Parts: sequence; C-alpha cells; structure tokens
Amino acid sequence: MLNELDKLDVSQTKYKELTSITLKDFLVWRDETLGVTKTLHKNTRLEIRQAWLWVFSMQVVYGLRIHEVFAIANLTTEYITKDGVSIPPLSSPENTDNLIVVTGETELGTTTKTGYRIARPIVPPKYADLIHRLEIKHPLVPGNKPESNSPDTIRKFYGNKATEQLRRWNAPSTETHAIRHLANVNGMQAGIPLEVRAQSLGHTPAMNDSVYKKRQGTQTTIDLLLNSNQDAIDFVTALSSIKKLLKDRPDDKQLTSEILSIIYQKRREEIEELL
Repeated sequence: MLNELDKLDVSQTKYKELTSITLKDFLVWRDETLGVTKTLHKNTRLEIRQAWLWVFSMQVVYGLRIHEVFAIANLTTEYITKDGVSIPPLSSPENTDNLIVVTGETELGTTTKTGYRIARPIVPPKYADLIHRLEIKHPLVPGNKPESNSPDTIRKFYGNKATEQLRRWNAPSTETHAIRHLANVNGMQAGIPLEVRAQSLGHTPAMNDSVYKKRQGTQTTIDLLLNSNQDAIDFVTALSSIKKLLKDRPDDKQLTSEILSIIYQKRREEIEELL
C-alpha cells in the first residue's frame, strides 16, 4: 500500500490569492473609519472603532499577529524580564524606543504562536511620524469577549472578530495578515536588516524572505524602489568628510561627535579623538 501511495503526486497546484494593502490605503481607510474625513452615522459607536483601529495600527507598526496585540505585557505598566531588565510601559514617554513585550498568553488564556519576544517599531522613512499619527502610545484595547466557552470559539475569537470589523468597515483588505505584512515592507524601506525584521515579527529570516514577499503588490514594489533608505557610507569615509567640514566650524566638534556616535554606535570620546 505504501509503495502505491508513493506514486501519487501530492504537490499543491492551487493557492489562495493573497491580498495586499499599502500604507497609504490603510491611512486613508483609518481616517474614514474614524470619521476624520467622512461623516459617520449619529449612532456610530466611535469608541469601538478607535479600539480596533488601534489594534490594526499595532499590526502596521510592529507586525503583530492579531492575537499577539492582546498579549502585550507592558502597555501601561512596567515589565521586568527574567534577567532583571526593565521595559518601560509603551504609554510612558520614558519608553523612547517604543519597545513592547509580547508574552506567550493572551488575555483569554490562549497561547501565542511564537511565545515570548520583545518587538521594536518598524517605521518607514516616508512616514516618520507614524507612531504619533496612529496614536500608538495611547493603548486602547477592545473589550470584546467571546459569548461561548467553547475552546474552538475562544481560540478563533480574536481573528474572527477582527475580520468581522474589517468587513463591516469596508477595509481595503479583510485579511489581518495583509495589514501585518505592512510592517515588513516598512522595515525594508527603512533599511532594517532582514534578521531584525524577522525577529521582531516573530518568524525566521527564511520565512520573511520568501513567503512575505508574495504579498508585495505593484505599488509596494514602487514604494520600495523610490522610498527606501540607502545604506550609510562607511565610518572612515564619513570621518574624513566631517573633518573637512569642521576645519571651518571647529565649535561644532562636540555635537558632530555625538551625532556620529549615534549613527555608527561608537563611543563619543573615541570619535572626538579621531576628529
């Protein structure tokens, strides 16, 4: 029987067509849904829309899966890691890096796909104000709860509820993963290395480099070609160019060394000596 089964060709030949969405499309839709650019019905429950749009915005900025948004441990309180590192609340001005901690469990007690990880925001250069524009530092988690105690209902609750809202509000794409993939595109435009993007999104570099590129639409491709950051010049070349500029502006040496230390991740004192 096994020999006969080996003769069967089980290669997949039909695939679901994956939809894509651009950041511009998302921002236009968000403003319409919140009544910024479109008049809403007087009975519209704006607080529900604000909460779910915040969830979708977290997908855009951090590349989170829907259920992972409900597993963030430091939205409004400090999180202490097992080795004693303090991660400030996302809502706090002290969290200037806007790091978030995704735990292995959601508010409903369901497990996240990849467990614990720390994620960073992924912002494209064309929309440098994205975190402020999407009100990321003002967490507003939806209060929806499943009406059934069925394990299957609870497991699928976040995904089903999110899809329901996307359809109800006529989103450019009703696939939550299409919104999540925007973060990967944002990172490519910002010049963030593949490994860093993969780690933040919670998958392997191979997955990022293959599967995620399948959602790259035409406009996305154009954006990558025209709006992506170029790699910075090497440190030695930059140092040589800066030295020439400082000949006429010696008073700017300290500020210049501080800027170079940030860009090239070197000690300011070391750079000052070289200048």
